Amino acid sequence: MDIADLYSCLSDASRLRMINLLLKQELCVCHIQEVLNLPQVRVSKHLAFMKERGLLQSRRYQNWMIYTLCFENEAVQRVVEPLPKIFSLDATYSKDLEKLKNVIKQKPCSEIL
Repeated sequence: MDIADLYSCLSDASRLRMINLLLKQELCVCHIQEVLNLPQVRVSKHLAFMKERGLLQSRRYQNWMIYTLCFENEAVQRVVEPLPKIFSLDATYSKDLEKLKNVIKQKPCSEIL
């Protein structure tokens, strides 16, 4: 894994918001899309970008692609570890986490998480 590639995942506001959500739990694209109010294509492209660089891993369950942070990688662990404290300084990230709670209750793929 190239460290510059890993940090490139942190250079976009939408990707940072996705990482914030994924720090809480694994999620499918539809959860992230709903919380961030972004088109599915855009969310999928960001997730693919992060997966290609080793920050995320995914698994398929029926019709859904489920994403999680790749904590097996030590570089990912060390880069991601301080983020919750940093995210707590910005209300946007807290609001996203609150919205996530409601979205998970409403989405049919929540049963697999």
